[in-house]
Amino acid sequence: MYVTVGTGVGVGLVINSKTVHGLVHPEGGHLKLPRRPQDINGAFDCSCSFHGDCVEGICASGALAAFKGCKPSDLPSLSDDDDVWDSFAHTMGGLCASAILLCSPERIVLSGGVLKRASLFPKVRAKCKEFLADYVTHEKVLGDMEDYIVPSEWGNDAGIIGSTNLAKVALEGEAPTPQKKRRKRFYIGLVAMSIAIPVAVTVGVIAGHYFTKRYRDGNTGAGYEHRYDPAERDAMMRRLTSLGAATNLVGERS
Repeated sequence: MYVTVGTGVGVGLVINSKTVHGLVHPEGGHLKLPRRPQDINGAFDCSCSFHGDCVEGICASGALAAFKGCKPSDLPSLSDDDDVWDSFAHTMGGLCASAILLCSPERIVLSGGVLKRASLFPKVRAKCKEFLADYVTHEKVLGDMEDYIVPSEWGNDAGIIGSTNLAKVALEGEAPTPQKKRRKRFYIGLVAMSIAIPVAVTVGVIAGHYFTKRYRDGNTGAGYEHRYDPAERDAMMRRLTSLGAATNLVGERS
């Protein structure tokens, strides 16, 4: 899972080197989590105009500046032991814990302008463990989590590198959109129907021809004598086999 914190909070999920897309892109930055008791009674006005005290409303640079009554540009000058960073770590640690419980990611990468402050990582890891309360017992989260909640190796270049990679993927056609996927399923279904319907009609015609001939040529009064040309039978079976194989192939590809 990737989290970037700057003027907003963005959350992305990656599975098998591909980003996850569903109804919309993930909006984990707007989850609402329990605030610190000392922050509940209006310690500061949260910055999210939609949800108030969601993760973004507490952790984004504008929210942190509101907490301190300063400008976002003044945040880098604050000391590492300032209470604003404890508030940040509490909420960000809660987001990481929620992600672990819901998505079980193999690693959480934190990035963005706010997280250039290295001292935040131990605080976030500690709060994450506090929220988990030893419920998850995997070895990656039982220790200090230094190899689990980690900074991005790309630093501030992560955004431009990711954007460039998305453009590359789009040009190479490696990222099918939901519309493309639906279109593909439609055409596969159409091909399957175009094969299945003639197969069904052919089977019906051949079966009708077979039983009509059996009745006409094989009716001896006491019973039915099966009379047919072996060559005709073999040709019929070859045709049915080839049509059936084609139908099965389309079904497997869909």
